[in-house]
Amino acid sequence: MRILAPILLTICGLTPLLRATALDPRQLPAEACWFIHVDVDAANASTVGKSVRDAWLSRPEGHEAIEKAHEVIGIDPVRDVHGITVYGTSYAPDAGVVIVRGKVDRGKLLALIKNMPGYRVEAAGGREIYLWTEGGRHNEHDADHPAKTSAGAFFGDDMVVIGPGPKPVAAALDVLENKSPGLAKDSPLAIPVAEGSVIQAAAAGLANAKNLPLNSPVLRQCDYGTLAVGEMNGEVFLHGKIVTKSVDVASQIRALIEGAKAMAALQSNENFDAGRLLAPLKVAADDKTVTLDWTFAAVEFVKWVEAEEAKRPASTPVPTTAQGGKGQ
Repeated sequence: MRILAPILLTICGLTPLLRATALDPRQLPAEACWFIHVDVDAANASTVGKSVRDAWLSRPEGHEAIEKAHEVIGIDPVRDVHGITVYGTSYAPDAGVVIVRGKVDRGKLLALIKNMPGYRVEAAGGREIYLWTEGGRHNEHDADHPAKTSAGAFFGDDMVVIGPGPKPVAAALDVLENKSPGLAKDSPLAIPVAEGSVIQAAAAGLANAKNLPLNSPVLRQCDYGTLAVGEMNGEVFLHGKIVTKSVDVASQIRALIEGAKAMAALQSNENFDAGRLLAPLKVAADDKTVTLDWTFAAVEFVKWVEAEEAKRPASTPVPTTAQGGKGQ
């Protein structure tokens, strides 16, 4: 539970602050090997989403973050951001492309980018791609913080594409403009959208992938996996699928998950019965495929989230100077 709780709280804490539409697989390139998509229209309509959103906004840091975002980039994260999709065509570090959908204040965004080190503009296929340098805090050869080039572009009136350099951004724009193919219908990443889904994620080519963020021997025995998390008809749900290399591996993964479920039950405490939380989790192994299905009453899940939230240290007020300004 020490691992599960922070993950669930992070997901629930972030998603209600975004608004999105369901993922369109055609907006992902055919070469994509992983993605994470958030649909927070569904989160805002859910019991869990509303509860966690209200809790976050009640904190001083929540209001401060929103005010800062509006001041710097002209966007209110609660009202103006419609969706975020992150994907990659490899598992190399910092190689992901981010697509942000929402109300875009081009003037403020450009003003921010123009003040970044290494700012310049490149023309590509009749489009303007903006480049800037990040990192290299001490000098461009700083081993701890090496400088790297980031790039961004506007697409239409409500979309911003950000990536690690001009080529990934240009490639993303080509897909959005239907100049390059999107995901094929039979791609492992082209998963059907379960009604009420807030988060969708998928990853393929795990067995032979280079630069996996987790050096896990279990992942090396898997071909691909998918995940959907959301809320429907008063119940939160999680649906997952893992396709492995063999029947034996599928059985071992099922046993591993069942063992983790039993261990969590043993770690139950007086604040919340972890065994009760995870009791509905069903794990099945059919041939090479492992499936996970979990549902839980949304109202009861909110109580668990609130219990975990109550364990957090109280927020410390931002110190002020004698003149009433923020401390330095």
